[in-house]
Amino acid sequence: PIPDTPSFASVEQALRSATIDAAVVATPNHTHAELVETLCAAGIPTLCEKPVGRNTQEASQMAMRSQQLNVPLGVVLNQRFFPVNQWIRRLIRETGLPVRSIAFKIALPKLTGWHADAEQSGGGILRLLGVHYLDLLRWWLGEPKAMTADIHGLPVDDAASIELHFAQERIGRLALTAQGDQHEPASCVIEADDARIQLRGHEVLVSEGVETPPALEPTHPDQWFGPGHERLLTQATQSLIHGEGFPVTLAQALPSLQLVDDLYGLA
Repeated sequence: PIPDTPSFASVEQALRSATIDAAVVATPNHTHAELVETLCAAGIPTLCEKPVGRNTQEASQMAMRSQQLNVPLGVVLNQRFFPVNQWIRRLIRETGLPVRSIAFKIALPKLTGWHADAEQSGGGILRLLGVHYLDLLRWWLGEPKAMTADIHGLPVDDAASIELHFAQERIGRLALTAQGDQHEPASCVIEADDARIQLRGHEVLVSEGVETPPALEPTHPDQWFGPGHERLLTQATQSLIHGEGFPVTLAQALPSLQLVDDLYGLA
């Protein structure tokens, strides 16, 4: 706990007892809609953890409500804020790196608690974690034109193999498992004409045929919090101070959430 930071039994109590400039909702998925509604109704700009809703319909209703009330509502898609991911986007979008394929591989321990409850989570590893990497693929390559999905363990999936087809014959692949004993950093291999990039977590292991990658930033002791979160929160704070919205709004994130639903629909 942070010293001298007050705690409250409920959002309603906090709203009655303190002056709140903005809020971060980082609670189980099934509580997001009610908390966001309460905060938006009180006029509090709110940053909500992904995947925001248990499905796109729930998230869309939240986005509509924030727009009706004219209250900023953002999403914690923190992978967009790591320097290495921003470097890759610039290579592709600004320097025209001719990417042919991007393949992610992520392994986590078996899901437990509310994560393993379909009613509370809205799904399994694809919704809880895969949305980050589906969003990165969209952010880097644009909207997919076709897709295939092999998903196991539904309604709380514990393994998924996804293939997305983009314009210019580019392919994005995502392999997810939640069956191991420990968390392993995500790996990523990017193949391009006369270039190759390999990542482990946010460390660049190979960068052949491209400009020098950014230096690796130190990570937070908590593996679930790092420079991406810090940069997102810093930019969000500055945006709110200047009367602007969040760096990634829920409206902007909805296509990534819809992609998860579409992939579940293929299973």
